[in-house]
Amino acid sequence: MDAHVPPIPAAPFSVDQDSPAPAHELPRTETGLRVLYSLVFAAILHIVVAMLTVLVTIQVVYSLITRKRPHIRLGDFGAGLSRYCTNVFGYLTHNEDRPPFPFDDLPDDTA
Repeated sequence: MDAHVPPIPAAPFSVDQDSPAPAHELPRTETGLRVLYSLVFAAILHIVVAMLTVLVTIQVVYSLITRKRPHIRLGDFGAGLSRYCTNVFGYLTHNEDRPPFPFDDLPDDTA
């Protein structure tokens, strides 16, 4: 009843702590910081979406009551929030390496 268990084969590669990371890998500290920033920006994004929801509601109610277009500044503010969301999504999806505001400048009006 003495069953022979075959030895586990060695891994085809070895992990050496002293060898530099391949070019496509990020250092652990940079990855950890990116994850932390991503969590913060995901929370910020929820706040910005709530702000956009309030802004859209105000614009719709204003338009229904006055039968006029909302004030241009409300539209500009909404456009700026939309551009900011685009920057945050770009960072969260790893299409942008630089974290958005407050770690970088706010998106400009010409984008």
